[in-house]
Amino acid sequence: MIYLPKGIRNGDVVDPDATSKDYIEVNRVANQTSQYQFRVDEFQDNIDKFDDSICKVHYASKVCRLHVTRGNGPALPDTATTVPKVASPGTFTPTVDTDLFEVPVNKGMFDIPDTSVTWTSSFPELVHITFSFQYVRDDITNYAKDSSDTSAPGDAENNLTNKIRLQTAIDIDGTEITGSGPGGLMLEETHRGLGYASRSLITTVNVIQMLPAGVHTVKGVAGTLPISKFSYPSTGSGTFFPRFFGEDANIGLVAGFSGKSWYQNICIGTRNMIVTRYGRGIMMRT
Repeated sequence: MIYLPKGIRNGDVVDPDATSKDYIEVNRVANQTSQYQFRVDEFQDNIDKFDDSICKVHYASKVCRLHVTRGNGPALPDTATTVPKVASPGTFTPTVDTDLFEVPVNKGMFDIPDTSVTWTSSFPELVHITFSFQYVRDDITNYAKDSSDTSAPGDAENNLTNKIRLQTAIDIDGTEITGSGPGGLMLEETHRGLGYASRSLITTVNVIQMLPAGVHTVKGVAGTLPISKFSYPSTGSGTFFPRFFGEDANIGLVAGFSGKSWYQNICIGTRNMIVTRYGRGIMMRT
C-alpha cells in the first residue's frame, strides 16, 4: 500500500510499457487507501485546514470501553468480568461503561444514541455516509433455555438452540436504507438470514445517496428479532411461552427455565457516524 516507483535507470532506453506500469501502480494505490496511509490523529489535528467549499463533513461518535483482554470476556451491564492488572499480579473488576447501548428485543428498530447527524442544505447533494460500530453480547449458553433444548442441524426454525439475531441499518429522514446492515423480512416462516447471530462484530457500513435540498437527519438504528417461534413450556401449563423474551425460573414464570433474560447484555459499544456532503447542481447531473 506504499507507492515505490522503479523509474528509469541511467543509460536505459525509455520503454512506454514499463513507464505506464508505474502510473498503473499509482492509480491502484490511490484507489485502495486505508488506515496505513494516514498518521495517527491526522484528520483530527488538521480538520480546520479542510476545504469545506468543495464538500462538508459532519460526524457523531461515542467511545465505550468493553475491557476485553485475551483472557476475559467483555464487561456488560449484567455480567461481571475480571481483568488482569498491568502493574502488579492479580485481577480487578472493571466498571461497566454506562454508554453501552442495550438493544431492545423484538420491539422494532431503535435509535442508537450518539449517531445522529442533522444538517440543512440549500441545494441537492451527493451524500456519503459511513457508519462503524462494535457489537457484543453475552455467551449464548448463558441465556434462558429449557432443560430439553439441544443443538440440532438444519433450519433455525427447527433448532431448539435459541439464537439472538441483531438487525442494524442507517436511517435517513425516517427511512431505513435497505442493505445498510444485517436484516430482512420473514417471508418463509424462518428466522435464518434475518440478522447477525454471532456473539460479536466490528464493522463499517457505507451508503451513498442523492438527497434534495432541505433538512436531513442521518442516524444508526438497531433491534433484534424473535429468537424462535412461540412454544409451549415443558411444564404443560397450556400457556404460550415466548422463549425469546427470556422468562425464566429466576422470576418464577416457567419452571425448568434458567439463565439470563433475552433482554440483557445485547449491546452496541463504540460507534461512529461520518457524513460527507458533495453539492450538486442538478440531482442526477453535474
